[in-house]
Amino acid sequence: MAGADIATVLLMIGAKDQVIGVGESIKKDPQIYPYYQEIESLGDSSTLNPEQLVSLNPDLLLVYASSQPSNLENLKKTGVPIGYFDCYKQNRLVEDIQALGIITGKKEKADELAEYIDSVTTLVKNRVAKISPDLRPKVYFELGDYTAAANQSGGDWLITTAGGRNIAENSTVQWVKVTPEWIISQNPDIIIKNGYSEPGKDLSDIYAQVANRSGFNTIQAVNSHHLYVISSDMLYGAQSCIGLLYVAKVIHPDLFADIDPNKYLDEFSRRYYPEGNASPILYPPILK
Repeated sequence: MAGADIATVLLMIGAKDQVIGVGESIKKDPQIYPYYQEIESLGDSSTLNPEQLVSLNPDLLLVYASSQPSNLENLKKTGVPIGYFDCYKQNRLVEDIQALGIITGKKEKADELAEYIDSVTTLVKNRVAKISPDLRPKVYFELGDYTAAANQSGGDWLITTAGGRNIAENSTVQWVKVTPEWIISQNPDIIIKNGYSEPGKDLSDIYAQVANRSGFNTIQAVNSHHLYVISSDMLYGAQSCIGLLYVAKVIHPDLFADIDPNKYLDEFSRRYYPEGNASPILYPPILK
């Protein structure tokens, strides 16, 4: 199997014990690695080792649909059936989970997870549905430094689904390099920075780095303390429904005043993702 997002879904639906080999990217993922550390590595996830694959005699090889291994033709020659999934793209997430539930014989748990994701997403969509476009706050969502989430990206989905207006929505690519001057000229109401968290370490350093950029003190989001750093663990994959709650709470705090994303995260972790709530999720943190 190649792909930490696929590995995470298999863990969530109780199919982890069916995995007999993984790509190296899973071994390097601090969030999912502890649950697969004893599983044999098949080498680099982008070029899985065909000989090792054959030696394991698997029933199925799971790879990313959108970023297939570069040696896919060699893997096909092994005769091992290949299944193509992403498990991180929101527009196909539920379908991927349900399909993996059927394949692994974990349909009941997969359907339960899919229904949970759909219920949380629907909650957010219903609350923001009547907000007119001119009342939706302008949001700048940043991946790497000065790389904006643009049209059709996961970050764009989070912003728009949570009732925001993406300032990079008119870009023709999913992730677009921008300049500090452009961000300042757009004067977003809210800035959300994609950050990486580790157990016992908060996201304040990333926050300070963005807040202290030259000229950013003139941006509405920074002046009004609407700059946030959110862990990448909550932005993609099955757990992104919880990330959506955090983003919605950030964009429309009054509309979601009765919603505590932290409680949803605790429940989600208890039901599906052991220790998924062990690392900091948002800075500054939401207290309710």
